[in-house]
Parts: sequence; C-alpha cells; structure tokens
Amino acid sequence: MLSFTTLDVFTDKPFTGNQLAVVKVPAGTPLSLNQRAAIAREFNLSETVFIHEAEDGPNGEATFALNIHIEDGAEIPWAGHPTVGSGFFAARAHPSRPIVLRPPAGAMPVARVLDAAGALTGARVRVAADFRDHGLLPVPGLTAMQTALRADDYAGGSGARGFPVASIVKGMTFILVELASVEALGRLRPCATRVRPAEGVLGSHEGLVGLYAFVRLGEEGGVVQLRTRMLLGPMEDPATGSAASALSSWLSMQKGPGRWSMRITQGVEINRPSEIFVDVVIAQSGSVESVELSGSVCEVMRGELPIPEE
Repeated sequence: MLSFTTLDVFTDKPFTGNQLAVVKVPAGTPLSLNQRAAIAREFNLSETVFIHEAEDGPNGEATFALNIHIEDGAEIPWAGHPTVGSGFFAARAHPSRPIVLRPPAGAMPVARVLDAAGALTGARVRVAADFRDHGLLPVPGLTAMQTALRADDYAGGSGARGFPVASIVKGMTFILVELASVEALGRLRPCATRVRPAEGVLGSHEGLVGLYAFVRLGEEGGVVQLRTRMLLGPMEDPATGSAASALSSWLSMQKGPGRWSMRITQGVEINRPSEIFVDVVIAQSGSVESVELSGSVCEVMRGELPIPEE
C-alpha cells in the first residue's frame, strides 16, 4: 500500500484553491510509469505528484525526486501547484532541514512560508525556469471558439496578428490572451478542443500548451494585481502556477531590469478561488534571472491506496 495526502494549494481555506494528490513513494518501492499513470487517472485531479523518499544533498538539505502526472496519466516536466504543495508537504515532514525538490525540469529549492506565530502555512519555490518568449503566433480556432467574446474584448485588438506565446520550462507553454475587463473574462468559455500554435513552431519547447487569459487590475503596494483563467480544451484549471510564472515573466520583461511582484487571482469563475504569488527578477541584460512561486497550502485528506498491477 502507498500512503497519500490531498492538499488544496494556493489557498488557506479547504475546498478552494487547486486540489493535489501527493503520493509518498518509500525507498526501494519500484513504481513504473504505467503504475503512476493508473494512480493519477484514479484520482482524476489536474495533477497528482509522486514524492520519493528524501535523499541527503551535498549541503545537508533533504532532496526529493518528483514525478508529476496530469489527470489523463501523462507525465509533465513541471507544474506549479504540485511543487508548491510538495514543498509544503516535505517541509512539514522535515521541519529543521533545507528542502530541494527535483522534478524533471530541474532542482528547485523551497523556502517555508510561516504565519505570525511561526506555523507553516505554505511554500515558496525557486523555479528552474527556462523562459522563452516565442513572440506573436497565430492560434487557429481560438477566437472562433470564443463566440461570447467581441473583438473589443481582446485588449490591444482581436488577435488577428496572433497572440503572445511563452514557455516557462521546456514542455510547459501558454498562449497569453489579454482581455479588456473582468466581465469579458467571465464570458470566456472552455474550448471544445485544445487550441495551440501550428505543430513544430515551438521547437524544443513543444509539449503541453494551455490558454491563459488575463486582465490587469493595476498595482497595489508595488504588486501587480491580475485576474486569470486557464483552459486546456474543455477543462478549466483552478490555479496554474506554471502559467502564472510564464505570464509574470513575460510581463516583467516588459517592465525591464528589477524585481517585480505579481498577485494573481484565478479560479473565481469555477468556485475554486486561488491566490498565486510570483516574484521575478529581470537582469540588466533584459533576460529572466529568477522566478519564485509561492502560495498557501492546506491539508484535506489522508489515506492509503494499493499499488496497481503492472
């Protein structure tokens, strides 16, 4: 049997935020890709993460290998709420040690988020970002599927010249659709099929492609405020840390060198409100120097599950 914990991520209130199943894989327990995929399909959540037994890092940190699977069982290189949730899970298990997560995209150090009393309430992950701005790309079928949106709902035009497309790591790419108002964001509808740029144009960054719509709400205390929604065809995600990191990096590059902070509210339209925080440092060269993703986490359930047959 394997033990599991379910968490709600990017929220401090159970039954909101983005649901995550964390399956603990003890040392010496072989678990194949097919077995992990079967478990992920059983949970049927946007992501299930398999966190392996801690190993000692060179500086005394506890390092955890991660496998991240989406609801259809496919494995992905990285995702935001699985790493924030796993960071919280690992930090709670090892309260006195530095934590490093190792998803396929690379090593990601974790900082604890504590409340005023010193209790663990969340995690901040330094993303092993490989940010790439692909520029404006045509996205066939996108506007045609959004029949409830008018041309003037798209900020800066109808997308006739294409939409910005950006990858935060190889294999995790997002079409960034800026809308003119929160009211227009509410009229966005899940698509009958997934939309994406033409096959092959992303080169080595080919992989999962999501539609990330956003509205700028201004700044408060030096923090950029945004409302967002993320669609993968007919599925809508309550909170998407990878998309938030890509969008924040793209917006920060427009601002220029410096440290820029973003607060992103997502999931309101599907009654899973989430708060995502991203801090981006842009180097003097104009490139993305660092990306930190953070949020609150709360536990919902614990249990056990059998290992599927191979």
